[in-house]
Amino acid sequence: MNIQLFQRNIEYPLPDISTSPGENQEWDFLSKNIPSSGTFIFPEYFAFHNKLSSREDFFRESHKAVQWLRELSQRFPKTVIIGGSIIDQDINGNYKNSSHVYHNGNLLLRYEKRRLYGKETGILSEGDQDGFFVHPQDQSTWGVLICADVFIPDVFSRYKKADFIAIPTSSPFRENDTREEQEKRDTDIFQNGSKRSGAILFKSCSVGSVGKNALDGSPPPRLQGRSLISGADIIFCRTPSIHWEGILEYKCGNNPECMVREFTR
Repeated sequence: MNIQLFQRNIEYPLPDISTSPGENQEWDFLSKNIPSSGTFIFPEYFAFHNKLSSREDFFRESHKAVQWLRELSQRFPKTVIIGGSIIDQDINGNYKNSSHVYHNGNLLLRYEKRRLYGKETGILSEGDQDGFFVHPQDQSTWGVLICADVFIPDVFSRYKKADFIAIPTSSPFRENDTREEQEKRDTDIFQNGSKRSGAILFKSCSVGSVGKNALDGSPPPRLQGRSLISGADIIFCRTPSIHWEGILEYKCGNNPECMVREFTR
């Protein structure tokens, strides 16, 4: 079964699912690729865009994104949709960075980020549970982590029952970040994480800027997309550049393959 992750430019609003062919390039791209995958992974904060300017805007857009994910999974009922992450409230009214996983309109998992980062601190609350679901098509076990969760001590050891781990991420741009430093982080965090968990890891990144203002009103951070797919012995593939937008596809099997498909707006 094929698995796809989408490195998305979040400067743009999500496409309308009811759009006719030829009216929206991103919807045409998604509707062409999603049906060929058993699992499709969006990045962290995948629904935010450059028209958002207040905290209320971010919360409102997150609410809309949950409905969008549900409808997307109904449109493509054979594909599990891992909805990157959005901001929503738990039953106690606390705002969380959470990932919603859908299959054919049914919620399989709502996972809450446990290691907050940067401007999230003081605005959002941490989750406290590991996140797993069983894929309805092939009965594989999936785990979900969000971005800085990978820095929780021994987190990958706790995910040993997972066959695959989705890691929606939004990485701040780093000045003077060399390819050697990037590849070392990939090995230290993701390849070693795959080795400790025994799972294939799918890091799906956002690119662009979060919005006109961040959650606390300050200028938005610039993001660098460094999506990848990693096993214990090798990183199977990476995105071609930190500004690139498109899909990485992993074809499961005894001799797994990776394919890269660029999306151009």
